[in-house]
Amino acid sequence: MQRVWTARAGESKDPWHEVDMKYAIKPKSSSNFTLGTGDVCLYDIKIQFSDEVTQQFDNVNVCRGQTVNAT
Repeated sequence: MQRVWTARAGESKDPWHEVDMKYAIKPKSSSNFTLGTGDVCLYDIKIQFSDEVTQQFDNVNVCRGQTVNAT
């Protein structure tokens, strides 16, 4: 993964905020990110791979420890 963006679930008008990644995430590995502050639990997460393909995961409940697995 080369780039990651997050947005509060359901937010409109270009809600995406890019995550400051220190390095790319290699295949078959994992990484943790801090998403926002306060009591917001639902986020949309968009990732981009080195070939510029993107995947989006909607309504990820970070308060319940829900994770995403990009393929």
